[in-house]
Amino acid sequence: LPQFLPRYDEELPKIALFCVWFGANDAALPPSPQAVGDFPAPLRLMVGDYSFTDGVLTSSVAQLTLGEFKTNLNKILDLLRSPESPHYSPETQLVLIAPPPVDASKRTADLAQRDPPRSPDRDAERTRHFAEAVKEVAHESNLPVLDAWSLIDSAAKNDGGLDKYLNDGLHLNAAGYEVVTAGRMTLSPLRQKLRNKLTCSDFLPLPGLFSLIESELPQLHWSRLDQVFPHWTDFIAPELRS
Repeated sequence: LPQFLPRYDEELPKIALFCVWFGANDAALPPSPQAVGDFPAPLRLMVGDYSFTDGVLTSSVAQLTLGEFKTNLNKILDLLRSPESPHYSPETQLVLIAPPPVDASKRTADLAQRDPPRSPDRDAERTRHFAEAVKEVAHESNLPVLDAWSLIDSAAKNDGGLDKYLNDGLHLNAAGYEVVTAGRMTLSPLRQKLRNKLTCSDFLPLPGLFSLIESELPQLHWSRLDQVFPHWTDFIAPELRS
């Protein structure tokens, strides 16, 4: 990452908005190459040579802990927020994004169809813990956070299930990205139980990234940014526009 960031002493444009969206791959289970680290007993979820005992996936290889994940997130943030960092950029606004839910069964089915087949590498509950860890880091650092987990989970529960928002049980499709960026409306907790005679007041907004930027970082909302490059109308004659 440092090789892509401008140094503090370089006369280069500064990054205005830096969004950190990690967690989905960090929550991977071994033997996936994305799974690293050491989970201390008794919290270790063992994975590797897979076997199912009483419905539990077991093995002998450990994976990244939540503590290590949170430490790594802070290291990434410190690249831009720490005065000791060569990439220190106090002008840069930082935003954290929690990972969305995973559909472990669909992901497992997708991996089984690979050539050669691959072992299961995702667990929905473990990924949820990583989403919570992202929110904890944001709270501890007083940074804006987008709860993509809750956005997609709410959308799936109220409209079509996870299959509507995930391509393969893991990666968001167009509908999923639309929810993350634009947000969605969801029923209030009470009206989720009493769905008869719904009105507009029964729905609560779950803001997406655009709304978060507008409320938390209004100076960076697209509607308030200056034009950097020439507008497309500068190149196309009026009679050719449609």
